[in-house]
Amino acid sequence: MFLLAGSNGNDFFELLGIMLIFVLIIVACYYTTKWIGKTNLVNRSAKNITVLETYHNAPGKVIQVVKAGKKYIVIGVTKEHMEMLTELSEDEYEEQQVSEAIEEFKFQDVLLKIKNETFGRKNKKDEK
Repeated sequence: MFLLAGSNGNDFFELLGIMLIFVLIIVACYYTTKWIGKTNLVNRSAKNITVLETYHNAPGKVIQVVKAGKKYIVIGVTKEHMEMLTELSEDEYEEQQVSEAIEEFKFQDVLLKIKNETFGRKNKKDEK
């Protein structure tokens, strides 16, 4: 009610206009992000280079196993520098297959699991 108390109700229409502009900006951001995700501006994928494993051994320092063509290479990466540590043969590197359960990971399933765990605990406490 206090919104209409201003001169001629102008405050209400100003607020309505600002909210409309805010919603338009949010919608524009959503579609811009979606468009950038579809183009190759962000996810440029290499056909012959794949990062197989990453191990964080210190803040800002990473050891990675990279498959480049048919070679397996171990590299050390920091913020300022990248260095090849060693090269592995195919026999030395064992690729572990990702289980099908992880590949079929769905956000909705995780959300339901958390919901059931959270509300399940409350119900168990209420029963005691």
